[in-house]
Amino acid sequence: MNKKILDKINPTHYQGSIETIDCIQSQLNHDEFKGYLKGNVFKYVSRCTRKETGYQGELTDVLKSHWYIERLINYLESQNKKKGS
Repeated sequence: MNKKILDKINPTHYQGSIETIDCIQSQLNHDEFKGYLKGNVFKYVSRCTRKETGYQGELTDVLKSHWYIERLINYLESQNKKKGS
């Protein structure tokens, strides 16, 4: 994903000494965090045609859902490695 698109998906105001999503993850257990990520995927996909009009608004929300899917995949892979499977 190029930087311009990534900045729109995960803008700098969500980042700091710790990213907001990392802070959220630290407050949730395994199942809660998976649910949080899945819920955000659903949220962005289900509203992609309603938030902004036109292709760009739809694309932005689909890319946001993609960002959460990638985060979920990475999280599940890291949990699997911790278990030694």
